[in-house]
This record gives sequence, C-alpha cells and structure tokens, in this order.
Amino acid sequence: FDRIRFRLKRTGMHNTGAMRSELYDLGGMLKGLGQYIFVGLDETFTSTNPEEGEALTYGLIRRLSSDPKVRGVITIHYPSLRDVLANSSITGVKFSHFEFSRHNGEVVFSYKKHPGVNRQGDYAIPIAENQKISPAIIAYAKEHVRGK
Repeated sequence: FDRIRFRLKRTGMHNTGAMRSELYDLGGMLKGLGQYIFVGLDETFTSTNPEEGEALTYGLIRRLSSDPKVRGVITIHYPSLRDVLANSSITGVKFSHFEFSRHNGEVVFSYKKHPGVNRQGDYAIPIAENQKISPAIIAYAKEHVRGK
C-alpha cells in the first residue's frame, strides 16, 4: 500500500461536533483514493440519526469499493445495511463477526473472527447488565427493543 489511513471514533473536540470531525477525517482519507490505500474505519456515522448514518455509510462503501486500489476494514452498527450490501451489485464486500456467549452472567467474547454476518444479535444490553446499570434502565431498553 502507498498509504494507510484510519479513523477511530472521536467525541468531537476542538469546538466541533463528532459528526463534523468524522467528515473532516474522511475528507482527508478520500483525497488518497487512486493510490493503493488501506482504510480502517470504526463505527461510521453513528453521530447522526441512524437512517442518515446508514445512508452515508452505504455511500462510503460504494465509493471505496469502486476503486480497485482500496482495501479496508469498516465496523458498522447498521444491521439492515448488511442485507442491503449482500443483495447489491457491489463486489468485494465481505462480512465477518465476533461471537459472544454468556457464562456465569458475564459476556464472554471468543475473539475469533467468523465469516458471514452476525445473526446472533447485539450485546449492548448484556454488557450493560454486566456493568450493573440500573435494572430500570435495562428493563426500559428491553421493552424498547421488543417494541420495534
């Protein structure tokens, strides 16, 4: 590779919001397209509403996949985007995930990458339970997930 670029999620620093910081970082990264570049992006566009974040992530993946010199790893938290990408004409997108289990009330990660999309579900609520977050908050969260 001629360049390696990565962006880790920031909370918005230096009098700017997280979304604006992310866009600034991505703008710099996109200037490197056309060269052999490896891109690493963590949790893209989670600083905006989920629908627009998913749409921007889709656009970003389409743009990156259209350049044969780009390789990368992108972590996303948009479950419906997995299906959109799997059924699209975009080539070169591969999915993998890390499984988890619960032992003695604790969330345990295998740290072994598995091919394919994560059909196991998310682990935010189990981790919140492990961290002893208020049972009322956990109950409201579970109710909200069931209501969707």
